[in-house]
Amino acid sequence: MEKKLLGLYVHIPFCERKCDYCNFVSFCMSDSKKTEYVSALIKEIELQAKLYADYSVDTIFIGGGTPTTLPAGEISKILFAIKQNFDVQKNCEISIECNPNSLTLEKLKEYKDVGITRLSVGLQAYNNRLLKLIGRLHNKKQFNYAIKNAKACGFENINVDLILGLPTQKMHHIKKELKQLTKLGIKH
Repeated sequence: MEKKLLGLYVHIPFCERKCDYCNFVSFCMSDSKKTEYVSALIKEIELQAKLYADYSVDTIFIGGGTPTTLPAGEISKILFAIKQNFDVQKNCEISIECNPNSLTLEKLKEYKDVGITRLSVGLQAYNNRLLKLIGRLHNKKQFNYAIKNAKACGFENINVDLILGLPTQKMHHIKKELKQLTKLGIKH
């Protein structure tokens, strides 16, 4: 009998700082608290997997908060637990939400090694003035660096989140941002 398909969403409720516009559940915590959360999450993965033995996982989305604020190695632990406890398809799309300021080369290499196939980068605006206005911690230069490193690590499936309708944002800002992202090879 063919198994039913299942998509998993893993919520990582941590951020370096809460952005001014954000209504998602997220907290600023120490690395030790984040590690405690991952340990509890792994126990929950082990418990829940038993209920889904008749399913095959075809997508995993690690979102938040900002999953890339977890200390290096924690995402690997989570994905290892999922793969040990669930029937994960070989061609499973595994995505992770990232912020440019916490997307280090070390973490990118880890994510590639553990099988993450898509990066969802929270750019929000490709304009330093607008980024500051909405309380973001990164700037255009950090974003460019993160994308360059992601591509160097072999990531091809990269999407970028933009917010439209920000205070003082004009249509020419949006057109300029989209032109810059196209030049960087961002297709989605």
